[in-house]
Amino acid sequence: YLIIFNLFIVPFVTLIPRKIKVAPTWVSFIGVLVLIGILLERIFYILPVVPVNLLAVVIEFVVIGFLFVLFFMNRDQIIKSQA
Repeated sequence: YLIIFNLFIVPFVTLIPRKIKVAPTWVSFIGVLVLIGILLERIFYILPVVPVNLLAVVIEFVVIGFLFVLFFMNRDQIIKSQA
């Protein structure tokens, strides 16, 4: 239940107020919580049932983390291009 709580309930309840949605620090923090929840889901739900290469999971999360950091470093340019 902790994984479901971490993947859905915490981000949903936390991102309801408008003040938090426009603060990059809070959105980053919630994004990291969701990534941790996905990692825990893979470790506790998927790995015991399906034989998955652990190196592939680690590479996946390194790439996702890199894209996450890259997005937040360039978020001003991305927002300007969409406006």
